[in-house]
Amino acid sequence: MLHDPHKILGIGRDASDEQIRKAYKALVMRWHPDRNIQNCAEAERMIREVNHAYESIQKLRKDSAGFRRSSGTSSSSYSSYSRSAYYTSYEGFPGSNNGFDGSHVGFRPRV
Repeated sequence: MLHDPHKILGIGRDASDEQIRKAYKALVMRWHPDRNIQNCAEAERMIREVNHAYESIQKLRKDSAGFRRSSGTSSSSYSSYSRSAYYTSYEGFPGSNNGFDGSHVGFRPRV
């Protein structure tokens, strides 16, 4: 069994998600046990290897994408805000329940 999932799928490390998916589908079609009745044992071994390689690449990409998102500063990060600070910032508006009393329902701006 090869240990490099990229070699198993026959793709480069810089392959796009679409290229990975196409290579995976082509190998699944090629090695599906129903298509390889004469060599069913090898087909089952290869399909397991292909599935494992595809899952490994997907996991690597998911983990590295999460790492990129969590490292550094991000404009969509709300980690420095707390819910209580958000709600208390609306205190003091006259006639509103901290801005969340439903008084905005039915309000339509003039066009």
